[in-house]
Amino acid sequence: MTSRTSLERQLSVLAHGSRTRSDENFRAPLVLAHALRNEILSQRSGDRIKTRRADTKTPMHPNEERVLYRYVTEFITAFHGLKKLVTTPFPFPLVQMGRTFLFVYTYTLPFALAHSMHHPLGAMLMIFFITYGYLGLEYVAMELDDPFGDDPNDFDDLGLARVRSFLVC
Repeated sequence: MTSRTSLERQLSVLAHGSRTRSDENFRAPLVLAHALRNEILSQRSGDRIKTRRADTKTPMHPNEERVLYRYVTEFITAFHGLKKLVTTPFPFPLVQMGRTFLFVYTYTLPFALAHSMHHPLGAMLMIFFITYGYLGLEYVAMELDDPFGDDPNDFDDLGLARVRSFLVC
């Protein structure tokens, strides 16, 4: 005999298919926006306001609803812009040539500065800091390449969707 939870799990897989964490990350802001819009609509009747605060007898003013809808719409527009930015592939030849020039510059810099600097310690420090700066910029660019991934410093949009429980409840 199959338990009810396993049947529900099987039905949810059939209904929605299996989603990866990346799919869930892209879906979370849409779920949040849907919940926010439903919350704004539920304020129209005034029932939720009366159950929360007894001193509030009037529903939300239509201008307030309009402003809240505009904020949610701007949020979704910004999310779609970020999604387009993330899903548009960066031209590989451009990345490859940029990294090639960076490493050629890094390895030829000591030879170029060796003749112009009189103190070897000053030349070594200058080469170190210039190389550190350029390689640091390259690694920052690699981290910013996918802001919705699973890395610890990526954008936590699943956490943002969990905020929905505080707003809707």
